[in-house]
Amino acid sequence: MNRRGTIALLTLAVLTASRPAFAGNGPNGVPYAVFDAINELWSAVRAIQQTPGPAGPQGTPGERGLPGEGALRVVDSTGQTVGAFLAQDVPPAGYQHLAVAKAGSQVVFLLVNRNGFRDNYVSFLYHTTRDCTGQRYLAMGNSPYVNPAAIVEPTQPAAVQRGYAIFPDGSMTVAPIASREYFAPGADYRSPGLCEAVSLTTTVAPARGLELATLNVVPPFRIQ
Repeated sequence: MNRRGTIALLTLAVLTASRPAFAGNGPNGVPYAVFDAINELWSAVRAIQQTPGPAGPQGTPGERGLPGEGALRVVDSTGQTVGAFLAQDVPPAGYQHLAVAKAGSQVVFLLVNRNGFRDNYVSFLYHTTRDCTGQRYLAMGNSPYVNPAAIVEPTQPAAVQRGYAIFPDGSMTVAPIASREYFAPGADYRSPGLCEAVSLTTTVAPARGLELATLNVVPPFRIQ
């Protein structure tokens, strides 16, 4: 039986039980027994109303909300994203700002300021051959201090001169180095450096090159 039917039966039962007592001397000719019965009926109705019914069917999902603002970004003068913003502590000088940009499937950490990309000088590019041929490598530090197994990917800023960046491609290894290219400040990393033979073992990452012009961003930069 549903709730409406239950309430109707309760009402009928109370009125039927109270019918012989209507001749009493209660207020307005209504006996007190009727008021008592009405109070009992109201209590019963309230109990029925407050009893939870079965759960209804699941409603349809609402519309998807708008995306959040996300992390801070470095943007150019047109509002185009240069990369995610990163502030890097560099004691004792203070800190530097980087844009974490994408070059194809690779992540590149580029030093930036308001005027655009900053130069970042690196003296040497390394080789496992004795004549500076083949794959170039960037040094990640001396092997006792940099453990490739303890790092997801190298995050050091790219070397940048003359609008060209050299950055680690994401993998690291401890390798025997047989030669290295030397570059003077302001030299062009697109061209070979001065080759010299060396013999050392250190932690390196394969180096890749990036023409910064291919990012198609226009200074000045700002944080958003």
